Formats: sequence, structure tokens, C-alpha cells
Amino acid sequence: MAEKRCGLGFSCASMMQQVELRVEDCPNVDVCGMAQRLEPDAEFELVRGGSAGGVESFSVTRQEAAIMMLMRRGCPQPASSFGIDEHIATLNEQLSQLTGDIARYEGHYIAPVGVEAVSYSVKWERGMKETPEGLVPDIREYWYNKLMSQRAIFAPAEQTRSVKVIHLSKNHDPRNIEGRQGVERRNQLNQIATQLRIAESAIAKAREIAAQSSGGR
Repeated sequence: MAEKRCGLGFSCASMMQQVELRVEDCPNVDVCGMAQRLEPDAEFELVRGGSAGGVESFSVTRQEAAIMMLMRRGCPQPASSFGIDEHIATLNEQLSQLTGDIARYEGHYIAPVGVEAVSYSVKWERGMKETPEGLVPDIREYWYNKLMSQRAIFAPAEQTRSVKVIHLSKNHDPRNIEGRQGVERRNQLNQIATQLRIAESAIAKAREIAAQSSGGR
């Protein structure tokens, strides 16, 4: 004959606080069997061991009884045991540090979207020079730099209308160095924004998962 078990999965000895209490001797045995046919949210009465050896009755649903049984027997783990609080604290600290990192961009040039630094050459004829083949034009090539936009968005140096180009002079000129760093800063900030969007999506997904639990509703 198969060993009789509690219809709701409880340990009868633990529920009634009576060591070695058999299922068939538990005062809840008939109710637990009947309760399996009820709807999950329908209430019924159980009794449990109270203080000083007495008993007390309480109302419960199958849903609540299932939670109670698993919290008693299922080795329940606290949410804090998964390191989530530590991860949240780390994220908050990193976001605080990131805010400080981004603040350091202020006061420095940041290029607009679509603007690029471009190198270009200019050839000048500086008279004639003698070669084994005879006199030929002395042509020199000079390299310069500029910021370029597809639209006229830059403030003009002399004109009254906005312009598409700002000349940055030679490679080692501070204008060229700062202009190119401005493009790099713009690219870095775009990358930071992309990573933050990824983080936002991950956190939103984590919240969606948490909301699926009854404890998250």
C-alpha cells in the first residue's frame, strides 16, 4: 500500500508541531484532500499547531497554501542572495562616475553631427627651377585641414551668411588639433549614448522579468 501523503504537500508533523505525526492522523487530512478540487482562489479552513500545544484555525486558498508549503519545505532563497542589490549599487556608482566623466567635456569643442575634419592639398608655383631636363616650374604642395559640413552651419569669419567650411590651417596648428579632437569627442559621446541605450534596454528587460513574478506585481 502506497504511503499516504498530504494532499497539499505539507509536512503534517511540522504543521501541527507534533513529531512523527502520520498523515492519516492529521486533523487536516480530509480538508487537504477536498481542497484539491477547489479553484485556486477559493478559501477553506486549516488548523495548525499553536503555542502551548494548542491549535489555531486559519483561512487559506490553494494558491496561498502552495506558497506556504514551498516556503516551509522548498529551501526558499531571499532575493538578496543573487547579488542584485550589489549590482544595482555598482550601477549607481558607475553612473555617478560617468556623470563626472561627461562633465569634463564641457568647455571643450564638440563637433556637430555630420561634421568631419578633412585634409586637403594646395599646389603653388614658385617660379622656375633647373633640372637635368632644363628649366621647369617649381611647384610646391602644401597640406591644410578644414572642418566640413554638408549644410551651412558654421559662423562666418568675414561673410554675413553661415558657411560650410572652417579652415584649420596646417597639421600642427592648434586649430587643427582642437578641431579634430572636437570630432573625436563627438564620436565618443555618441558611443557613450549608444552604450547607455543598451543599458536602458537591459534594465527595462530586467524589470519586465521581475514583473512576471507574483512578488513583482
